[in-house]
Parts: sequence; structure tokens; C-alpha cells
Amino acid sequence: MKQAPNRLTIGHLTHEHTPAELADINERLCELLNADETDVKALQAEVDKRDSFIVNWLSQLTDKKKKQFALNESQVNNKLTCICKDLLNTVEKDLLKLNRGRKAVKSYTK
Repeated sequence: MKQAPNRLTIGHLTHEHTPAELADINERLCELLNADETDVKALQAEVDKRDSFIVNWLSQLTDKKKKQFALNESQVNNKLTCICKDLLNTVEKDLLKLNRGRKAVKSYTK
């Protein structure tokens, strides 16, 4: 799969309340999304790992810290969602081009 359209840095995914383990997961997400070709299975595994970590982390925080973390993390999640949507749109466009090319080839082989 093609690369995500926008270059992502760890600074996009971390905030003052990001624990070290989540920062490590975010670093791996950046590497996957900035690769020449995105490994979808590895990306999905890291997203799942990130989700599980966040749910677990929230359960350990006090209400005040939960709110602070959640507010910051909401912005990060919105950014990740936008990047993944852009990636999906790019893939859809590539698939449409591939399909048009296949139809053109097929019309000449009749």
C-alpha cells in the first residue's frame, strides 16, 4: 500500500501526558505511516495495541488525570484518523486507476 500523504512525526502523536510505552507505540506508528509502502497488517496491529494500551491506561488514572489525558489524546486520535482516511483515499484512487487500466486492456483483447 502507498505511503500516507503527509509526513508524520512523533511530535504529532505525543503530548505532555503521553506515557513512555504509548510514545513507543506512537513511534512505531510514525515509522509505519512514513514508510515507502505502508504495511497494513502491521499498521492495524499497532493501532490495536495503541487502543488497548489507552483503555488500560485510562483505567489506572485518577478522574482529573483521566480528563487531562483524554483531552490531549482526543486531538492525537483525530490526527491519526485524518491520516488514515487520507491513506484510504489514496488507495481507493489507485484501485480505480488499476480497474480502468484493466478494463482498457480487456477491451483490446476481445
